[in-house]
Amino acid sequence: MEKRIINREDHLADLYLDVKRHLDDGIRQVKITVDYGDNRSLPQNDLFHMWCSEFAEEMTKLGRPCDEKEAKLWLKSKFLGYENLKVGKIVIENQLRETSKLKSGEMFFFMEEVWQYSAETFGIYLTVPVDSQFAKNKAKSNMQD
Repeated sequence: MEKRIINREDHLADLYLDVKRHLDDGIRQVKITVDYGDNRSLPQNDLFHMWCSEFAEEMTKLGRPCDEKEAKLWLKSKFLGYENLKVGKIVIENQLRETSKLKSGEMFFFMEEVWQYSAETFGIYLTVPVDSQFAKNKAKSNMQD
């Protein structure tokens, strides 16, 4: 079985072409497994909170007053979105997704989006400690390019 890491749009396009080729060759079914890993780690969460604080501080310097809590809500809303929660028979609509429910890979992807958005949109380059899980995952994903 072939294992691939998909972390860029062109990787996804290549995967699509390979699956299409298999189906065109008469293979009736292609199995794709998505593995997001274990639950997001506390170090990932700690780094995200540090980023929210940095983001808020820098946005305030740019003339858009913001605190860490507002930054966290802003970034989660932009990249994680909302979901309906079912509690027993009650459905609570449009609740902000929680990072605690993310798998490690999902959290990395979310944090990558946050980092890119912050840098590209506002020129805010969030701190990435070299020994952080984010830096290690980023290095791994860059090796796949």
